[in-house]
Amino acid sequence: MSKVGAFRGLGLLAKDGETPVGALCCASGSGDENGYGYVSPQIPELSIALLPGYRKLGLGTRMLSTAISMACLRYPGLSLSVECSPLGACTSVGGFVSS
Repeated sequence: MSKVGAFRGLGLLAKDGETPVGALCCASGSGDENGYGYVSPQIPELSIALLPGYRKLGLGTRMLSTAISMACLRYPGLSLSVECSPLGACTSVGGFVSS
């Protein structure tokens, strides 16, 4: 098992009753902890996941909007990388641009 470093960021958990159905994480890494969307130590990477039955209901968009509102108070920007997902609506809501 690998050692997990200190978490530096913010997170959200979506629940249906007591059942977790989605999660969002904004984390700042350094060194070998960087993910695909790494920009700089000051710009956290945003990751989001929802169970299949909870997609296309607006939950991801609400989580993204909440995270952006929270992150604006702490960070100069956010990084989001999308690998094969119909995330176009969410990224346009969030104001993300392709690079």
